[in-house]
Amino acid sequence: MTKNNLDVNSDGQQWFTVEELAKLSLPGYPRTGRRWHDRATKDGWLGRQVPSQGRTGFRTEYTPPPEVQALIEARQRGELTSPPTKPVSDKTPLRAEAPAMALYRGAGQPSDPHGEIDELVLSCCLSACNVVHGDEFAKLSTAQQLGYTVDFYNLLVRMCHSQGVAIGDMKRLETKGLVEQLGAFVKLGWARKFPPPPPHPQRDYFF
Repeated sequence: MTKNNLDVNSDGQQWFTVEELAKLSLPGYPRTGRRWHDRATKDGWLGRQVPSQGRTGFRTEYTPPPEVQALIEARQRGELTSPPTKPVSDKTPLRAEAPAMALYRGAGQPSDPHGEIDELVLSCCLSACNVVHGDEFAKLSTAQQLGYTVDFYNLLVRMCHSQGVAIGDMKRLETKGLVEQLGAFVKLGWARKFPPPPPHPQRDYFF
């Protein structure tokens, strides 16, 4: 999906209504305009009102944060799977066909015995990866970013299972707490390091 108008702000981010955001069906994010409005309001997104032919005479548009903008651009480039043809309830969790879970299935078993992931926790994991790994991480393709994100998410799942708590409880940590948790996983050698270490050079041995 590409917006008809190319109205962007100074750092290249586009403006979207909550309905436009919902139609993008971004993995790990709301599927309705109402929930997008709640997210934008809670997180303090930059918004503006522009003239419209609707009932109120104006509409509200928002410019998403970098992690959302990255997914939008990936959708516009066709790098994400096509959005579903039928509306998806906000109460329906992402399942195995979601890009993030598909990536993990390719490497092993799903993180959840029911093949479901917590959308909000996954979103916070992506934000934490961006903070911990820095600008070079943001330059990766969406698929590569999601690979690191899902690895971190699954570490949290295993930790929660060992402590007898639900993965949904990780929401309480928010991005700041998950940044600290990911940093600890990296130091312990449990999480994949970024950038990955260079491959060992091949050597010819003569005996």
